[in-house]
Amino acid sequence: MSDLDKIYDCILDKTYQNKSQLEIILSHIEDRELVVGFIFDMLLKHSTYEVDKQSMLELMAETLGEMTPREYIKDCHNSFTEKIKKINEDSLSGNIFIVDAISALYNGTSVEFEKVVSECESKEHLNKLKQNLLDSELYEFIGIIDKYLL
Repeated sequence: MSDLDKIYDCILDKTYQNKSQLEIILSHIEDRELVVGFIFDMLLKHSTYEVDKQSMLELMAETLGEMTPREYIKDCHNSFTEKIKKINEDSLSGNIFIVDAISALYNGTSVEFEKVVSECESKEHLNKLKQNLLDSELYEFIGIIDKYLL
């Protein structure tokens, strides 16, 4: 699991709201700039994240020390937000693909479903769709997906 994935999971499951768990997660992240960007994001949006502002200030001080240039912190935050934005865009495109494919199944035919699947260029999206179909026990359409995964 990459450093960014660890932080993204921390955001999704709100682990950051428990200071001890957050510190453990942050200690396992090698990219210190990513850590600084994440902490600063929580500090800026403390009400959205539902975290204590003072705790985030203390964590920032522990992570950086006292005399860190503001430009460095700003650059770390910009890098963090760009990386999270990219993950969100990738996730959104995958979700849109899955909705389109499942809509083609329920509102159309298997031919329309195969057309949607054949136009997908992401093996990751195809694998997610396959898992959704397996979870829904729609086994008869797995072969269509496998045709484009191989």
